[in-house]
Amino acid sequence: MTYEEAIAICHSGKRLTEQQSEQVNRLANRLMYGRKNTSTDVDKGIELLLSAAEAHDNHAEYNLGYYYYNIKQDYLRAFEWHKRAADHGNEWSMGCIAYDYLSGDGVEVDEEKSIYWYKKGAIKGDSYCQYIMYKRYYNGEGCRKNRKTAMHWLRMAAENGDADAQHDLSWHYRRGDLVEQSYEQEVYWLRKAIDSGDDWSINDLGWNYLKGLGVEKDAEKAVALFRKAARKKDEHAAYNLALCHRDGEGVEKDLNESIRWLRLAKRWSIDLDPLEIQKEIDDLKQTLNEQQTRL
Repeated sequence: MTYEEAIAICHSGKRLTEQQSEQVNRLANRLMYGRKNTSTDVDKGIELLLSAAEAHDNHAEYNLGYYYYNIKQDYLRAFEWHKRAADHGNEWSMGCIAYDYLSGDGVEVDEEKSIYWYKKGAIKGDSYCQYIMYKRYYNGEGCRKNRKTAMHWLRMAAENGDADAQHDLSWHYRRGDLVEQSYEQEVYWLRKAIDSGDDWSINDLGWNYLKGLGVEKDAEKAVALFRKAARKKDEHAAYNLALCHRDGEGVEKDLNESIRWLRLAKRWSIDLDPLEIQKEIDDLKQTLNEQQTRL
């Protein structure tokens, strides 16, 4: 579809079909943001989106909101376009304006309205909104705590492909929290989360292989998963690799290599205690010195 053809379709006075909407918005995004070996023309892209929006295309309205929020950082105008798209049934925009009401971007903070729009988006089928509703009901944030309802939204979000929801559902199965404990189900949802792009689940699946939880024990496969996660600077994966090298699980025992991974875990630490890691490094150094003295 050419730019001229897209403009003509938008000005035809008819509502865009689903296929036309997809083609027009794809062309507009390509004009605005480009792609490999193509030039951009932001003005034409904006004009095309505005024309599609005038034809009541809520995807174009959402994309205009995205542009003004992320590129121009004009939060008021972004909110206006997202609100228009949400009023026309666009579930992605429902999550956007819910966040705006929570953060105060382009609008006054209003937690009640934020919850309203997150719930509206969740009911509409947006997996991100469904995941947020899980967090809200599970922790009682902005609403009365109701963990049964929380799990309803978590499962829906996970089944709709939200990576965070899939990871959290695996956590519930590992601990038997609000579900029947099952390592097999934990592994199932960890694999789903990894396929959906959740990097932190890689380390968790490695731990299951290391301990034989829900899968046949395979220390070498565990190490491979830990290495894959560590390439993404996962502190827990680095720590687990240190343990594997210390104990000779899945790899040859190598205290120097264990120390190297502990240092990386310390450097990347967010959840882990760097002082505790340093103590383990010092203990391993002492062990190495004692071994050299005996030689």
